[in-house]
Amino acid sequence: MVIQYRTSYFMFIAQTTSTTKEPNTNVEIELITDTIKIYKETGTISFINLLLLLLASVVVIQNHISKIRLLKTTTGNIIAYINKDSVQQKKKIEQILIELRALTDADRVVVGLFHNGTSVGSFHFTKLSLAYESLKTGITSLRKRYKNIDVTGIEDELLTYQSDKFTRNAISDVNVDNGCKQYLNSIGLEAVYTRLIPVNGEKNNYYGVIQIQFASEHNDEISEDRLKEVEKTYNRLLTALDFVRRNKRIPD
Repeated sequence: MVIQYRTSYFMFIAQTTSTTKEPNTNVEIELITDTIKIYKETGTISFINLLLLLLASVVVIQNHISKIRLLKTTTGNIIAYINKDSVQQKKKIEQILIELRALTDADRVVVGLFHNGTSVGSFHFTKLSLAYESLKTGITSLRKRYKNIDVTGIEDELLTYQSDKFTRNAISDVNVDNGCKQYLNSIGLEAVYTRLIPVNGEKNNYYGVIQIQFASEHNDEISEDRLKEVEKTYNRLLTALDFVRRNKRIPD
């Protein structure tokens, strides 16, 4: 998987070039390669880069050990379960996303959730995957493209977003930087409204991000009056997501 980071929004251009089930070390190997390149060019290495180099090396070694262990074990099936409650939970959240899309006339509404990938001790390589999505007819799904995306190192950029209101970024906005415009172009968007999803009752902890996406410049802005209506529906979404986060059943 090749990941190219774009700061200041949600967030990245990801192109899958492998379907292997084995542990993936591409990100760590890129970090090691970049650090060695910097050392060759400057003749010095910072303490932070040295620390990250050591952490990445440990991850690569661990993953190679895991591959060796996999070779020594017989192949077997892993059982996964689905049930009516989990399907209904998903449908309830996606129904709220449909309402948000209808209210805003958006082309796509997505919810990405943060989760832990590989880790070294207490240091986690944070990942993000699209958990929920609502699409207008003819709009391509992003769920497969944005799965297990490594966001380690750009958490500060994510925290530039707020949880109490949506932040708008549009190609037509002269104040939007080129990285954001490139991200929007990569998935055929004219504008996005982004907002962090906070843990209920905690102002500084977030477990996800929501984005309302527009593919056409003719309808890519939500009026202030309409945003007030959006807020009510969004609060229902927060409540439903919090039930899922706490592994509780969403009330009817």
